[in-house]
Amino acid sequence: MKYSIKDLDITLEELYEGERQVHVHVIDQNKVFHVVLKDRHGIDCKLTCFAANQWFRTDRGMEMRKYPSFGAMQREINKLLKEKIGTKGLIQYSLSDVVYDF
Repeated sequence: MKYSIKDLDITLEELYEGERQVHVHVIDQNKVFHVVLKDRHGIDCKLTCFAANQWFRTDRGMEMRKYPSFGAMQREINKLLKEKIGTKGLIQYSLSDVVYDF
């Protein structure tokens, strides 16, 4: 696991093409969120956690717009998680070959 999305061995375009998917590990709450950047309707950015039955869309996800950089995406993800689930702990990232689109 990495502390930054940009440290993962993948490009932003590869993520938007749906080749692999980022997992966000919220350590203090023992939850793993999937970052969905492409769904059945096109471009998106939502966080889903099947185990907790939670999902949230980022501002750009609601507008169906792509993020220009990993930094912008990570800031929005961290902000959303702090706002929605109240995490104050460590957030780490990993890649998965299993890609969910919902």
